[in-house]
Amino acid sequence: MSKTTEDMSRVEMLTMHFDLHDSKTVCRMFLDACRRYDQGRIDQSQMVQACMLAADEAENLGLRDPLKEWDS
Repeated sequence: MSKTTEDMSRVEMLTMHFDLHDSKTVCRMFLDACRRYDQGRIDQSQMVQACMLAADEAENLGLRDPLKEWDS
């Protein structure tokens, strides 16, 4: 395997790692909001705000919205 191929593999692995980490971060935000809502610790409007924050974070992290991609 050439050095260039090895370097590309590392870059691809790091990219995949960060994408996975970012996805987990957004999922945790959403699941935490769901848990707090189910426990009665937040009301419906706070749940909506928490979901909007998770969506904003996903957008900030560059995660794609499959529905937007499907729609275009």
